Amino acid sequence: MKIAKPNLGDIVKNEYDVIVIGAGLAGLTCACKLAKSNKKVLLIEKEKFIGGRTSSWDDNGFYVEAGFHRHIGYYKKLPKILKEVGVKLNDIVMWEKEAEIKILKDEKIVLGISPFHNPITFIKDILGNNEILTIKDKISLAKLFIIGFKDYKFHPKELDKYSILEYANKLNITNNVKEYIVTSLSEGIFFLPKEKYSAKLFFGLFYPAIFHLISLRIGAYKGGMSELLAKPIADEFTKLGGTIKLNTKVSSLIKLNDKIIGVKTNKNIYSKCVVLATDIYNTKDLVSDLDSKEIKKILDLPTTSAITVHIELTKPMMPLDRTTFGPLSILTSFTEES
Repeated sequence: MKIAKPNLGDIVKNEYDVIVIGAGLAGLTCACKLAKSNKKVLLIEKEKFIGGRTSSWDDNGFYVEAGFHRHIGYYKKLPKILKEVGVKLNDIVMWEKEAEIKILKDEKIVLGISPFHNPITFIKDILGNNEILTIKDKISLAKLFIIGFKDYKFHPKELDKYSILEYANKLNITNNVKEYIVTSLSEGIFFLPKEKYSAKLFFGLFYPAIFHLISLRIGAYKGGMSELLAKPIADEFTKLGGTIKLNTKVSSLIKLNDKIIGVKTNKNIYSKCVVLATDIYNTKDLVSDLDSKEIKKILDLPTTSAITVHIELTKPMMPLDRTTFGPLSILTSFTEES
């Protein structure tokens, strides 16, 4: 991707204070905050719909979600953002009592995920699942998280030297815990095999739960995320005077004397500042010609591929709508949404 370098004679007066590229939750929130600060903001999105990785849309009569998403009860920023645009979390989220790890057709592990809001279910599931997780496995699972959280707190750099599989092997964690629990959390949340990413990353996701046990729970969204999450923020943004351009691809950034002064779409659009709120893949494409240590760090970042599959059936596939992991299948995480 080449950075467009305009002639001085082509430069016009800035049309905007800020151009934000990408109308996912990050871009929408950024644009809305800037508009509240009385900035003139343009939000550009290459798709025909808003939401980014949390988008939903009608594809010739088939309703599509960009991904399988859940709301964690101890989130702080997202509920605050939604409240600012008039959305009550309990109006858009259905809280689940349990998650499920599907082993074989008739074998599963059921995990209570809400110790404060559903304590009886939580305790029952800890004491249960004995056909697959033995007492030894449960002690091993507790050992993994207790020592892992301790190392995350006091020795994070050391923890970063191991993959989560290497770390589990170092602690002599049982095979059932590694194959069922660690695999489910690795592939179902990070979309990576357990040998492919850092133990620090693994424990870093769950560590905040220690301090928020009261709010620890998982919720499914009651509808399409573009409608429930993205649209209220976008509506607030436009009400504040912001402009959204959909179905508009940014082909390059416009650079002048080491400063980014705008973007090139089907025309040049100039601004005092440009914000990239895109995924790593598209960010790399836009900044590949920029030269700095910070940019090089971005270009060196690996990307992760994942596929979302929707299957429309004539009857429910499973008896319950709850978060499900499939560690022995190609479906890393899935749910019944009827």
